[in-house]
Amino acid sequence: MISEQALEQLSHDGPRVVSNALPGPKSRAIIDRLDALEFSNGMSRGSPLAYAGGKGTIFEDADGNRFVDLWPGRTCTYVGISHPHVVAAIQAQAAQLSVSGDVQGEVRARLVETFSAMLPEKMREDARVILTLSGSQANEIAVRIAMRATGRRTIVAFSNCFHGIWGLAWEFTSLARLHGYDWGNRSQPVSFQPYPDCFSCPLGLKRESCGLACADLLERALAGPNSGVDDVACVIVEAEQNNGHIPLPEGWLQRLREICDRIGALLVVDEIANGFLLTGDVWAHERHGVRADIVTAGKGLGGAFPFAAIALTGEVAERAKGIAAYNGQNANPVVLTAAQATLDVVLDAGDDLLGRAKQLATDVAERLAPLKRLPVVAEIRTAGMTAAIELVRDKASGAPVADGRQPGTPLYRMLAEGTGDSLLLQGYPFSVGGPHNSTIRWMSPLTIPRRHLFAALDALAEALERNQSALASGRTDQSPNKASRL
Repeated sequence: MISEQALEQLSHDGPRVVSNALPGPKSRAIIDRLDALEFSNGMSRGSPLAYAGGKGTIFEDADGNRFVDLWPGRTCTYVGISHPHVVAAIQAQAAQLSVSGDVQGEVRARLVETFSAMLPEKMREDARVILTLSGSQANEIAVRIAMRATGRRTIVAFSNCFHGIWGLAWEFTSLARLHGYDWGNRSQPVSFQPYPDCFSCPLGLKRESCGLACADLLERALAGPNSGVDDVACVIVEAEQNNGHIPLPEGWLQRLREICDRIGALLVVDEIANGFLLTGDVWAHERHGVRADIVTAGKGLGGAFPFAAIALTGEVAERAKGIAAYNGQNANPVVLTAAQATLDVVLDAGDDLLGRAKQLATDVAERLAPLKRLPVVAEIRTAGMTAAIELVRDKASGAPVADGRQPGTPLYRMLAEGTGDSLLLQGYPFSVGGPHNSTIRWMSPLTIPRRHLFAALDALAEALERNQSALASGRTDQSPNKASRL
């Protein structure tokens, strides 16, 4: 396994905040220039950070402030910023051939072979792979293939889900309106079903005794003759729901597979924003022992370049034959080289980054365990490089703390305020999520040094201790306005 010393050499020394407030003056000037000309639709809009550089698991803003990368979904780096192997591969490929088009070549062939060899065992033998440019595209292609293969139109997705913001993907993203990506009327029928969130059970039951009642409800909704949900082409679900890092309960995915088989729908598993490589396994859904019909991966897979991939079983490929699933830029050899180099690092048996991720999850859980005594901490979840803390005003009622995306709330001030003693001003950009934006969540690149991660967790623990009374009160000091993008 790779040593901590080797990992620390890949990164800057640690966080460093030199500005008294965020954004600093140089970052503020950049943000103002963008605000003056860009249409206000970026995911980073509202963030006080203007990215300027970085190394490993530390990124730097335009004012020289350095932050620990606790959201590689934004930086799209599974192996850290500017990993030497990835940089060298990109430079060599750019010097040899840099074209943009749906072209064939050795780089493309090698990447498809590498990715195919990593596919879940239950679909690896006859799977077919599609390369594309974004998670939105990947999930749209997956769903359109399901429509083609089944001859049906209805898409089933889940509450609190995020599958993309472009094309068809926003239509089956229940968080589209929250993030401002509601493009109007949907072109396809979509049915959103309750996600099986055991912490905030939609049926008000306890996981120890519920008997997977949520799966029974889903079966009635999808297979019942008079439920109103019919013509189902596919059910798309995240292997671990990213908005809150909410895992699927044991046995639920097997039930979903059975329901799909019963109604003749395809099962699509989305591992783009969360799951793939990040939970300590190559594929997060594989631990459930279920064979998906289509899987998607992306984000850090592209080595910080826009890239995603889809895999479908041979049976689905045969049924969907004739559909076009390409675009004019999905085989840029520089992008494909970055993806291949990233997988080279992840799959290095000597480094064993996935094994390290599993051990880190255990160590993080142990380090955070004392927080369970706090009245506001209801649950702590860890899986590989992902983790989340559920916050409540009190454990008896289970009422969530005030929306952490809204300025003025105690959780926002603790995490993301650009002044004071927020965790952001300490160099630790934690995020919020969950159905009520009351869940502190983070994920780390596979290469994060323990020292950086544990320093972030210690700062978080101290902040929770210091702010527990304010969090429990639910008091908001100012009228909510623009939501944070952290």
